[in-house]
Amino acid sequence: MNTTVAASELSADEIQVAYERLQVQGTVSNFTQHPMIIKSSNLSWGKWMQSPVDVPSFSNSRFASQGRDSSPSGTEGTATWQIGNAVITINFGCPLRGSNSQSISCSPAGAFKVSCEGTGGDVNACSFQIKS
Repeated sequence: MNTTVAASELSADEIQVAYERLQVQGTVSNFTQHPMIIKSSNLSWGKWMQSPVDVPSFSNSRFASQGRDSSPSGTEGTATWQIGNAVITINFGCPLRGSNSQSISCSPAGAFKVSCEGTGGDVNACSFQIKS
């Protein structure tokens, strides 16, 4: 038996669960002797559950964002850190429609080795690595 429910038939709590389930749970791993100092963080969509923070040398830090309860948008954002004379920028997303995404860049290029990976589904569990 197939059952279709119109959005207008959902309760406010069910709608909240529908959008807040779209999350990014990120881990930033600093494998260098330099601390990473947060310079900015911004969400184009969604809300912070835990904002990005400084990442001490040879340490990890976590951040998380999710879709807003009243907005069918998922979550998408960016964060930037200063590390030594370089700037690390990450981008991440878990949209309502489409594929999850994550990226990392270092400026100037080559100052540090950077990499990232993430998952699909309602929770983009992404990790970002910074190495000397």
